[in-house]
Amino acid sequence: MNKVRLALQTGFMVLAAYLGYRHQVLGGGPAGVPPIDAYCPFGGLETLPPYLTTGSFLQKTAPSNFWLLVAVGVTTLLGGALFCGWICPLGGLADWLYKLRQTVSNRKVSISPSVMRLLSYGRFATLAGIVYFSWLLKKLWFEEFDPYKAIFHMNVEGATGWLIIGSFVAASLVVERAWCRFLCPLGAFNGVLSRFALFDIERDSSCIHCHRCDRTCPTGITVSEAQRLQDSRCVKCMQCVETCPVSALSVKAKVGGLPNLKPLVAGVLGVVLFLGIIGAAQVSGQWNAKSPSYRVAAQITDPSEIKGWMKWSEAAAAFGVDEKQLLAELGLPEQVDPNRTVKDIRGEFGISEEKFRQAVAKLRRK
Repeated sequence: MNKVRLALQTGFMVLAAYLGYRHQVLGGGPAGVPPIDAYCPFGGLETLPPYLTTGSFLQKTAPSNFWLLVAVGVTTLLGGALFCGWICPLGGLADWLYKLRQTVSNRKVSISPSVMRLLSYGRFATLAGIVYFSWLLKKLWFEEFDPYKAIFHMNVEGATGWLIIGSFVAASLVVERAWCRFLCPLGAFNGVLSRFALFDIERDSSCIHCHRCDRTCPTGITVSEAQRLQDSRCVKCMQCVETCPVSALSVKAKVGGLPNLKPLVAGVLGVVLFLGIIGAAQVSGQWNAKSPSYRVAAQITDPSEIKGWMKWSEAAAAFGVDEKQLLAELGLPEQVDPNRTVKDIRGEFGISEEKFRQAVAKLRRK
């Protein structure tokens, strides 16, 4: 079972990387392809408040975010946080990083259960903070600190991005699924929703208290003490069920008449349901990953809003910056085609989008 789960996770990791790479190669904007932000289910939660109150989307989010959120929600209501354990690209990467660490040392970092549970509330603080500030500031407030964006956007800008990636990798090598345990906002949402799932992991009286389930749990849950596993940290990886030597753990329905599910069947069923909802949205024409909130260069009000797909000359004009002064500030020749995009400038001259924004901001202040 675990090999199948890891294979599925790897497939979703590759897909996320491809979507991010495709955006970098083909560019974004109204005529380009969507950024990785449009393929994140949590983006649906972030843009939901402004959508409900004003009918507008946050920049970089689209109807696709809502469909992904619905797919995650339905999957979670079926069998708990199956998305976290079987689909999430970030969770899959964390699993592979920890496996890499195990090739060097299989010794787990010792953290008391009480401290672990306290730290796990960080997920809910992150969830509340992101939703609130995204609504208040009318933008994806957390994107600069989001490891999913930093890793799968396929274009790291500045020291902050590398710091986020380095921190995620280091934490994942030291503590299994550290991000999922302590900070993941989508994990917090799924953990709450899991309480209403149709199927749960249950433990029966045949348990011999060998604690194998506890040792194999990637999020540090004491499975051997739960009659029904409804801990919000559970990612439904099913490893505890798979490793139980006496089959004391099983995936059972909360209502009568439904058969128990094998761990592999439960996981694959969740993946099929998730993909089925996405596929249905695409076939019916409801899927749209292009953000309705795109703004052209003339509409932006702050240099931080300059995007790679914008023409560099139009971005300069939006802030009253002289083109020759801007080129001189960046150390570029005066013959640069004004129709080239900011991303083109990066590709040809190695000037990052962030450096371009800083140059515009500097000249704007003069």
